[in-house]
Amino acid sequence: MGHKLIAITIILNFLFNLTINADAFQGAYEACNKGNAQKCFKLAVAYDVGTLKKRDINKASELYYKACYGEHAIACYNLASIYANDPKVQPYTVNGLYEKACNGGHMAGCNSFALILAEGRLIGKDINKAVRLHRKTCNNKFYEGCFHLGNMYVVGSGLKKDYSQAMNLYQKSCDGGFAKGCYKAGVSYSTGRGVEQSNFYAAKFYQKACDGGFTEACYNLAFNYARGQGVEKSLTVATNFYQKSCTEGYVRACINLGNMYFFGNNVKHNTFKALKLYQKACYGDIAEGCYNLGINYANGAGVVQSNRQALDYFEKSCEMQYTNGCNAYTELKKTNILNASRKLAKTERVFL
Repeated sequence: MGHKLIAITIILNFLFNLTINADAFQGAYEACNKGNAQKCFKLAVAYDVGTLKKRDINKASELYYKACYGEHAIACYNLASIYANDPKVQPYTVNGLYEKACNGGHMAGCNSFALILAEGRLIGKDINKAVRLHRKTCNNKFYEGCFHLGNMYVVGSGLKKDYSQAMNLYQKSCDGGFAKGCYKAGVSYSTGRGVEQSNFYAAKFYQKACDGGFTEACYNLAFNYARGQGVEKSLTVATNFYQKSCTEGYVRACINLGNMYFFGNNVKHNTFKALKLYQKACYGDIAEGCYNLGINYANGAGVVQSNRQALDYFEKSCEMQYTNGCNAYTELKKTNILNASRKLAKTERVFL
């Protein structure tokens, strides 16, 4: 719910000519002071993105406030998005602004308020109202709402568990362009929950989600290509999807990409690059990355052998509840020699 959520709204506002030129600036202020909420909103946007003067969030907030309480729903939503990142603002104020935006018909406000109600974040938890709001947003073609409603059917939160209904909602959110909905539809096909299992359709939905920027889908798609599940087997394509997912921030993918470089699977053997990828995963809090670094330091593979460094990495992976890391730490600490048969870890497909 951070301030970056405001970007979509602002872009749309510009597309609808909500910016104001310098000549109209003074007139807009006068109209705003006389109670014209739309003029207040246009001025707030100008200050928020710095189109006429230096960017000034405080001034933008002041003008969004005036517009919001002049019944401008988008202004309420934008102000809530700003306040959500301000520790001086009480959370109930943020929640109230999202509710006000929702009551004014702004579906993104309804979505944010529904998530707050479902979590019970500093206001009374109200699952039934959250369900109603997500249904409202979905019916009004705010497709993230369809996705959240699908999740509620999966876990049985305020609704009877129904994987088939969830799948229909994921499909709807995907068709509406919400990439994470495509991913969850792919997961449904991979696992056969709510639909007949099909690797072919799973790959289709993962591809659509990956193209939409959801990197976990690129990661899962790499598995399909690596194993020839629903697509023609291709390690080259699998490598490309691991690379895309890793580069774009889904660091679990860096483990498997690192293994490909370490063993020279479909890419030129490059231990240094593999270690860099394991390190990226480890410092992204992926236990298998720390474990693999420990293996390499214990064996002196691509680095100067160091039991101390190996123990540090095994301990770090153990702290992340990785059993193999805990076992390796105990073994190396006790014997000062690591069993040579210990293999590098890999990560498995995710279905979250």
